[in-house]
Amino acid sequence: MRRNGTVAGARVLPHPGPRPGALRVQPVVHQVDPVPVNRPQRSAGPARPETGWPEPPSGRILAGMTTVRELAAADWPQLWPMLRDMGVGDEPAETHRERFLRLLADPRWALLGAVDAGGLTGYAAAQDHGPHLRSGDTHRTARLHDLYVRPDRRRHGVGRALLAAVTRWAAGRARYLEWQAHRERAAPFYERLGHRGEPCPQPEYPTFIVDLGPR
Repeated sequence: MRRNGTVAGARVLPHPGPRPGALRVQPVVHQVDPVPVNRPQRSAGPARPETGWPEPPSGRILAGMTTVRELAAADWPQLWPMLRDMGVGDEPAETHRERFLRLLADPRWALLGAVDAGGLTGYAAAQDHGPHLRSGDTHRTARLHDLYVRPDRRRHGVGRALLAAVTRWAAGRARYLEWQAHRERAAPFYERLGHRGEPCPQPEYPTFIVDLGPR
C-alpha cells in the first residue's frame, strides 16, 4: 500500500491507446458479497459514454458482481476522489491527471479498476521493477503501491478481486510481488487472506512478499 499517495511522473500527452508490450489484463467478472442496492439490471450495450466502461462478458453488470479491468482515461473523474482519500501531495489536480495518463501508457505499470453496477468501486496500482543488472529475472520484483476500495464497498470481496488480478499480472513477469500495509488500517485485510507481513525498518508498515515461482 502506498504511504504518501504519490508517484513519480512527468507531463504527458493524452493516452495514445494500448501500451506497447504491455501484458493485457482481461476483464474478469467476480461474484462478490451482495450489498443493499435499489438499482435495476442494466441491459447489454456499448460502453457508457459518461465513463467509457465496457460491459463485462456477461453483457450486463448486476448488483453483487465486480469486473476487474485495466483503467482508462475516462475513469479519471471517479478515480480522483479515491486518490485524494489515499493521500496525495499539494500538486494541482491536473498534474495528477497527467501523471495518471502517463502511467496508463507505461508497460511497467498495472493500473486496474474494479467496476460494478455503481461504477468504479476501487483500484490497484502495481509496478514491475524490471530485471536486475546482475541477476536478471531471478529476483525480479513487482510492487503493489496502492490497493483501495470505496468505503461503501469494503468487506464485499472487491479488494480480494483486485489483489487476485494484480497477482495474475505480476505472475506473468516477476518472481515476487511485494507491498507494505499499515499495521492497523490495512494489514488485517491481507492477513485474512492468509498473507503474513514481515518486520521492516518502519514498524507500522510490515512488508508482505508473495513468491510467484520461477518465470
